[in-house]
Amino acid sequence: MHTQIEEALRNVQAVHLIGFEPAEARGIDAIARVDVNGHRLRLALEWRNTLDPRNIERLTQELGKAAGNAIPVIAARYIAPSVKRRLEEARVGWLDSLGGIHLEGAGTLIHVDRPTPRGYVPRPRGNIFGSAAGRVVQALLEDPSGSFDLERLRRDAIVTAASTVSRALSSLVDAGYVTRVEGGWTVPDGGALLDAWLDAGLRKAGPRRVGFFSREPITKIRQRLTGWTSDVELLLTGPSAAEMYRPLLPATSLDIYVFPPALSASFAERTMSLIPTESAANVDLWIATNDSPRVGRSLVHDVPIVGRAQLLLDLTRTGGRSKQVVEELRREWDL
Repeated sequence: MHTQIEEALRNVQAVHLIGFEPAEARGIDAIARVDVNGHRLRLALEWRNTLDPRNIERLTQELGKAAGNAIPVIAARYIAPSVKRRLEEARVGWLDSLGGIHLEGAGTLIHVDRPTPRGYVPRPRGNIFGSAAGRVVQALLEDPSGSFDLERLRRDAIVTAASTVSRALSSLVDAGYVTRVEGGWTVPDGGALLDAWLDAGLRKAGPRRVGFFSREPITKIRQRLTGWTSDVELLLTGPSAAEMYRPLLPATSLDIYVFPPALSASFAERTMSLIPTESAANVDLWIATNDSPRVGRSLVHDVPIVGRAQLLLDLTRTGGRSKQVVEELRREWDL
């Protein structure tokens, strides 16, 4: 494992690798001597090709005992944000192949976290995030600490057949994202499941958007959504929806899903008095290809909004400063 560990350490700009010590007798993959901003440290490193969230507690305890007076560090090519938080809470360091590191001990604290490149998240075998299975994942992510039975998941995921949900759960269990418990299923690490689902979602084409211009301020249009009742369902998404949770990034436009999608254009012009435009749009209608945006929908301050997982996906697609909002909401929701 020295090759992977050495490569990961050399990717961290703040760390200079001095060399390795024999570690076999301790049951540790490597003991590295490093220089961090003039401080000489010894790191007890354990490399994992994959990190099963269910084994984190046992792994940190075993490494902590074996590390002795060295700083215990879990190393892997990729470490999910939620796993990083758990390691930090256990006062165990982490190191990934992206140039990220967290060390705490010997009077030193260093934390370097790098953005995860698109497509870098390890992909599970097979397609476990198909249309219906993806909605099952969304339903699970709305309450990752809860326990779900088959009927609840079928209902929450807007899936017709319970057998479809059962097949999706079987694949998720095999991949290690879901655990079978008494009376149902639970998610051992919501952050890891969200990372994999987001990665799969970003590989697919996003919803088509149709631009409109409103003479009214967008704040007034959003007020019109308060207590919305109509045969046409509207769901706010993007920065304007994130504002309803936390005012982190001022929204300059509205992003709205319309169901049924086929009525989007006529509804926008006749009911909302919006003007179609290819430029200067301040209202974008998102045309969904399935019911995914409706999974987890809720009222926030009496405004209809997409579920948490869908909102994070849509914000990630938006890019730019929305990425900051994604990270803040993930921390707030422990995802």
